[in-house]
Amino acid sequence: MKIVKSDNYDGFVCSAGACPMSCCLGNWQIMIDDEHIDRYTSDTGDSALNKRLAEGVDLVEQCFMQNGGKCYMLDEDGLCSIQRALGEDALCDTCRKYPRHLEEFRGVREWSLSLSCPEAARIILGNKDRLGFITEEIPEPENDAEYEEFNDDFYLLLNEARDRVFDIIQSREYSFKDKAMLITAYTMGIQECIDNENFDILQPFIEGDIGLAEITEPDGTKSKRFVFELADFDTDDEEPQEESEETSWGAEAETTLDEAYEHDYPEEEEAVTCDDDETEEGFDELQSDVEPIVADGIHVIDETKEINHDALHKNMFRVLFDLEVMSSDWQEILENTWEAWDDDIRLSADEEIQAEQLLMFWTYTYFCGAVYDGWVFSKAMLAVCSTWWIFEINNANEFEGGLAEAAYRFAREIEHSDENLNALEEWFMRRE
Repeated sequence: MKIVKSDNYDGFVCSAGACPMSCCLGNWQIMIDDEHIDRYTSDTGDSALNKRLAEGVDLVEQCFMQNGGKCYMLDEDGLCSIQRALGEDALCDTCRKYPRHLEEFRGVREWSLSLSCPEAARIILGNKDRLGFITEEIPEPENDAEYEEFNDDFYLLLNEARDRVFDIIQSREYSFKDKAMLITAYTMGIQECIDNENFDILQPFIEGDIGLAEITEPDGTKSKRFVFELADFDTDDEEPQEESEETSWGAEAETTLDEAYEHDYPEEEEAVTCDDDETEEGFDELQSDVEPIVADGIHVIDETKEINHDALHKNMFRVLFDLEVMSSDWQEILENTWEAWDDDIRLSADEEIQAEQLLMFWTYTYFCGAVYDGWVFSKAMLAVCSTWWIFEINNANEFEGGLAEAAYRFAREIEHSDENLNALEEWFMRRE
């Protein structure tokens, strides 16, 4: 079996009682594995701990109960009563492994640090070098029965696509906004191949040439455009298919992405929250205009005008108001961000590197999970939007811990709730 770890993984050491926001705080369910449920319901040899476990373990949900917004087992000094009495080995799997995060694929296990941990966020954002990965083989047999429906070919293609996205993210030639444009357009094309079951050109699309070109408009202004060309591939046709109004590419395709990104989204004056139709409006328009992104058998170059990022990302930010709230002050943080939204956010050189690290975190952690649901675009948008939103949240709120605090506060709301993570991904995919 192959084990992959981000190269910052082994540098983590829990700050314990010095942590500014313990993982034992917050309204998230700390799940307990079967082995430790048995241990916690048996005599531990400590009568005080036995009594506390009897009160603090929810046997139906198989998790620790909450006590005033914190785990029932947390002492007043911020330390765990189980670990204090029985040692670290007595902690359940969730507590012992966190903030180490695992993604499982056939024959591969990918480990990373969770951004929701303050110390992990500090490590991730403090890295000035390009994130690397450590790979090792271990002689552990795979349970093939668990992966009967696993699509190995699709997984390999996703790895290729993720490597291309990594290249975009770690190219310091591009600004964060450039990277957002490239990742969005590139993964949108991949998603169109998947949705249309156009698998013959999925690989040439993934391996195609992508980049940005500076274009001088007729009025003399300059704009950046996404440029793409399919890689060479064989088709059954003797002659290349000609473009026509009848093809899936069509005559209107040249302006498709231009239209998608140039909507002028109105700001909400009275209410910050919105119903489902309002929340999805901007993203629906983006999605509805981009269906003919690829044509069968045609080498395509697509050029688009510079994306109106600010209007798009602010419009999508509204979806966060409709998610489950994990921290008591989160709603206030969202409202502050909405009111102080910076329509012209510009990152310093150091912040560009921090944006790179955030994009790498989200992409490495979640992108290849699309092998299970086919949602490549939603994984990419999770990375792009989360990074953008974290900077906006930090700009609008006075956090003592700066950007690292904005990052782990945001990640706790998303990563500590399967409901929120799933809802956000479904919304990005605009599920009918």
